Amino acid sequence: MIVKDTLLAIGLMSGTSADGIDAALVTVERAPRRVTLRHYLELPMPSPLRARILAAANGTSDSRDQCLLGAALGEAFGSAARSLCGAAGVSAEQVDVVGSHGQTVWHAPEATPPATLQIGNPAQIAAICRIPVVADFRSADLAQGGQGAPLTPRLHHLLLAHPQRDRAVVNIGGIANMSWLPGGRGTESVVSFDTGPGNMVIDAVTAHQTGGVELCDRGGERAARGKVQPMLLDDLLRHPFFTMAPPKSSGREMFGANYVRELFDRAEKYGVQGDDLVSTVTAMTAQTIARAVEGQSARAEVLVCGGGARNATLMGMLEAALPKARVASVETCGVASDSMEAVAFAELACCYLWGESANIPAVTGARQAVVLGSLTPAPGRAGFPGMVLP
Repeated sequence: MIVKDTLLAIGLMSGTSADGIDAALVTVERAPRRVTLRHYLELPMPSPLRARILAAANGTSDSRDQCLLGAALGEAFGSAARSLCGAAGVSAEQVDVVGSHGQTVWHAPEATPPATLQIGNPAQIAAICRIPVVADFRSADLAQGGQGAPLTPRLHHLLLAHPQRDRAVVNIGGIANMSWLPGGRGTESVVSFDTGPGNMVIDAVTAHQTGGVELCDRGGERAARGKVQPMLLDDLLRHPFFTMAPPKSSGREMFGANYVRELFDRAEKYGVQGDDLVSTVTAMTAQTIARAVEGQSARAEVLVCGGGARNATLMGMLEAALPKARVASVETCGVASDSMEAVAFAELACCYLWGESANIPAVTGARQAVVLGSLTPAPGRAGFPGMVLP
């Protein structure tokens, strides 16, 4: 069986914020590796579906709820892939594969045995969009003793590594992660890990303060009106995750509803509320990212992607915390910020079809590099996805 050297792939991603589905149409060339974004859509997550996701991630739903949620998300992801094809003007038959990250509802790499759960039924995705689906990208790395995360440093290195300059790529989604890319070196030199909350705690505090009217601090406006409270900030920065040595990864199981409830108790103790609290948790995100970068070098180019790049107050705080670094959006390097993770899972699906290992053991802590994902064929499509037909 021969798989084409150039594949057209769709990447689907819903992150820990669970506020939308990112869908990217990507051309991936095998050697030399080249990844080209063809079209991108961001579809908002319907409020009832988001509420069900958060209930599952916070441990307040039962197995029946999670079963039905997996099916509903499969339909949502499949519809997103189909909408992307329509918007891009391509047919399902032209697309070789969909890479679906799914929706993480629990991530427990330190458990015995280690475990992770991303839901969004791939068979339903394949049935709706009529394209083969590769999903469940994290499990193979966990089975080798790794964290199963982060998986985006491959793409960060491919798109943003510089032949001379050291760079840190910071993705600020619900959780923030940092990829350190030493100038002129290969993926074996990459250092990458989750730094802690990105937008997740900021969103939760904003939603609480506004009675759910605002689900995020758009543009960082509330944080800009508030004042960082140093005593509370110092207290928050003592969380053990922030000083834990990598490899490490996190999610709502650590910084979700239980953490936020404890945060409000601490804020009450210090008399912090309103926009001051939003400002303080924004500073926590900036400080934990800055510490991760400074752990590699205080002088570097820091390139930011993800939803946090649109938070002007957060970006300003990050610049202030890294006075010797140059902080900018990845857009300044010609890379689309919002689509980065969806593009990564499109490329990872292509790695699966080519039989290429796609984790970086030095990053995840896995014993060895392995092929990631599991394939679900599309009904009515002959042959293996991406194969050269006679």
